[in-house]
Amino acid sequence: MSTVLVVEANESIIILLETMLARANHQVLSARSGALGIEMAETYQPDLILIDEHLPGMAGEVVCAQLRSNPATSHIPLILSTTASVGDPLHYAQRTGADYVLPKPFRAQDLLSLLDCVLHP
Repeated sequence: MSTVLVVEANESIIILLETMLARANHQVLSARSGALGIEMAETYQPDLILIDEHLPGMAGEVVCAQLRSNPATSHIPLILSTTASVGDPLHYAQRTGADYVLPKPFRAQDLLSLLDCVLHP
């Protein structure tokens, strides 16, 4: 079982992701702000972090940058979910500090397939 930290401000999306990921046998932690997400990442050392790009007070790419610059969290794979048109997802991920970009809206199967690829390369 892998631990996934979801950093998302929208409570409805958190509930949806918690349900979806739990059904796929992932332990789910959630944070409703970037600052709390960073703190939880340091404390719990999740296997993967799914970060919404639009968080109150701290943009998702700032969260990515802070997690990347911290030796305690720099090794954790980061997936940035965004509603923005990203063009080349690899370039966008590199620019934001994420490992992968997940365009919103996404299908459950798209998310679960990406998690499987990241967690079991």
